[in-house]
Amino acid sequence: MSLNYDKYFVGRSYQLFKNTLHSEKILQLYKQYLWHFCNFTKLTIKEIVSKYADDSLKGVMSFQRLVEDYVLFIQAKISTGEITAGTVHSMFPIVILFCEMNDIILNWRKIKKFLPYGSGNATD
Repeated sequence: MSLNYDKYFVGRSYQLFKNTLHSEKILQLYKQYLWHFCNFTKLTIKEIVSKYADDSLKGVMSFQRLVEDYVLFIQAKISTGEITAGTVHSMFPIVILFCEMNDIILNWRKIKKFLPYGSGNATD
């Protein structure tokens, strides 16, 4: 399946994220997982940052909830066997890095508690 990265990856916010990655191979993997997150939110990277990177408690709490909902969505995919728990642990550092590079502060300690434990080798 070919992903349309241009649909979500626009603006300075994407450039900040992209420029932290020093390998083309890593960039491709990170883009894939970030695309899935954006596809879940139905927001471009630029929209996420403009809507949630402010310092208002309401904005932070809304995005916290959105990320938690994404974790629950991913947990459902694990339950159906679409992905493995180990894959999830590869996906979330990308979302964390994106948020860090765009000054979106979340309670990652809480979010990480929702993540499942890996069970060994992935086949997805």
